[in-house]
Amino acid sequence: MFPIASSTPESNPIVQSNLLLEECKSRNIIAERLFGEKEILYNIATKGYLIKSIIKLILMNMKFEVDRQTFSDLEVFAEPGRIKSLFNLFNEVVTENGKLKLTDIFSNPSNDYHIIVQRNDLIKFFQSTDLTLGLDKNLSSFADFYLTQKDYLVGSSKSYALGRILRNKMKSANEKYVIEKGIVSIIDIMNKLHEFYLQVQKLSVPYLVNENNKVMRDIFDKDFFKKILKFKSKLKFSSLEIEDLDYSFRYSDHHSLVVLFDMLYEYECFISVAKTSKALNFTFPVFDNNTEKEIELQGLFHPFINNPISNDVFFSRTKNVFFLSGANMAGKSTFLKSFGLSIYLAHLGFPVPAKLMKTSVFNGLFTTINIQDNLNVGFSHFYSEVRRVKTVAEKLRSQKNLVVIFDELFRGTNVKDAFDASLSIINAFSKVKNSFFIISTHIVEIADELKSNNNVDYLCFKTEINDELPVYNYKLEKGVTKERLGMLILNNEKIIEIIEEGLD
Repeated sequence: MFPIASSTPESNPIVQSNLLLEECKSRNIIAERLFGEKEILYNIATKGYLIKSIIKLILMNMKFEVDRQTFSDLEVFAEPGRIKSLFNLFNEVVTENGKLKLTDIFSNPSNDYHIIVQRNDLIKFFQSTDLTLGLDKNLSSFADFYLTQKDYLVGSSKSYALGRILRNKMKSANEKYVIEKGIVSIIDIMNKLHEFYLQVQKLSVPYLVNENNKVMRDIFDKDFFKKILKFKSKLKFSSLEIEDLDYSFRYSDHHSLVVLFDMLYEYECFISVAKTSKALNFTFPVFDNNTEKEIELQGLFHPFINNPISNDVFFSRTKNVFFLSGANMAGKSTFLKSFGLSIYLAHLGFPVPAKLMKTSVFNGLFTTINIQDNLNVGFSHFYSEVRRVKTVAEKLRSQKNLVVIFDELFRGTNVKDAFDASLSIINAFSKVKNSFFIISTHIVEIADELKSNNNVDYLCFKTEINDELPVYNYKLEKGVTKERLGMLILNNEKIIEIIEEGLD
């Protein structure tokens, strides 16, 4: 399908990969081509081209940037001492390769409008059906292990079946077991995938499934695959059948199997996402592909909280900075995480924890919510904050259309320096009209100095005091709150009394 030049310098692998990438661009092959255009990847794979390099190059060209700090802040993946993670919330896959595929999806959100919308359509499709794959973890693991065994002689052919039978008799019992068990496992899985394919054929399907169906049809129409589909319930094979199947699975039809298994695991992932998001009442974001950026969220909540309080927020291009205030434990950090999660999930092409989301497509998300000092390299908490702000500033210089979140900016220094530094950074951020910022702080006096800045809007979480106890409603409101509850909480915990009692 792609013209591959064989002469120098086109024969150079890097040049070859770049030519393929340019061909992808020229043909607008950007919309989930790791999933939708399996025919292209199948043709490339069967010809032995640099498929991994091509995939990597295409991904780099349409990546929504999220860094390690942001992944940690939003609890995307499990970490030591962390009970919950966003990945585990969606991970209901059975197979190990399905889990690896889901990890890869979570690690690579996209800024390509077509990828995002097509994934939305795919998940909606699986939500509307009762389709399942019926995969068995042990069979899948064994089939994957068997296919990775590279000891098959390339020079073999079906005309040498007798010779292969003799070689098989010389193999160890363990080698024979791996081959026979692997063959049985693959036949079982291929029959389940074929049944799934037949069910899907009867339905109105989205673009990605339709593209996969074309590739599956071509593969299942091969004489060899027609034959193995007839072995549906067969558990014992003759020596000749084993050698014939082993030759095809690990040599002549190996690439076809790789493509089918790749589709299988991707389907498993998106069925899992569809099931989880439906059970949690997540909603599908509506994307605006216009150049003017906006974000609207209604009924936003955090999925890790039982009976969460939902909130609404709206970003427009005229107000690109939100100044967020509120007392300790009023709900600021949870809101920031909820907002960040929704932006991140939307760019995975997944539903989000809200009743409604309308958003533009952005190029990246950078959060600073739980930054730590780094004593190993001699960084104090404040210096770690400064370096983080610098990192974000450099990203803003090189990229447009980012979403940036800072929770309690410059908390690691004295109040005067934190005031001056926060004010200067907020004013600087407000000039970056092509990106959106939410910045929380306890130094609410900064708001008075920002009154003349028309690009800044104000949100807060207010707290009531009843019988000397704080009462939180966790509802986001317009404006600035100047409530200070630190000493009240300290007194309620009777910490001073505890210290003084120890003096007796």
